Amino acid sequence: MPAIEFRTGIDDKVLYACRWLRKAASLGERVRVIGPPDGLHQLDQLLWTGDANDFVAHYWLRTGGRLPAGIERTPLWLGDGEIPPPAPVLLLNLGAEVPDALDGYVRVVELVSTAADDVQAGRARWATYRQRGLEPEHRKAEAGPTTDQSSA
Repeated sequence: MPAIEFRTGIDDKVLYACRWLRKAASLGERVRVIGPPDGLHQLDQLLWTGDANDFVAHYWLRTGGRLPAGIERTPLWLGDGEIPPPAPVLLLNLGAEVPDALDGYVRVVELVSTAADDVQAGRARWATYRQRGLEPEHRKAEAGPTTDQSSA
């Protein structure tokens, strides 16, 4: 079973995710990102429009879409499409629900914003993981312009 990590107190989940993903990719991590389509679209835009030195290759897997050749070399996989092997072993969840399938993941990172409804959804996810026999870990996101620069 994967390690579960909650990062809370985040003002802007998409911006935080973008920074976190850039750091993860710089450390050689491959990450699958799931969440609501509007959040994934915003993240996709941020990943494309950042400074050229900050660009991280990513691909948006859409349900039913064909996978491009070389996808296994792409560090960031966005979306809910089918995941072929060798899929990333790190999962970042921007959504309100616990992912259905956790098999194959070594670590799941849950982001929780400061919005009241997101805090409630985060608490529900925490409880669901505990019911599944997993013991989530908590990290408070650091405030400031650089957000949390601790390990990805």
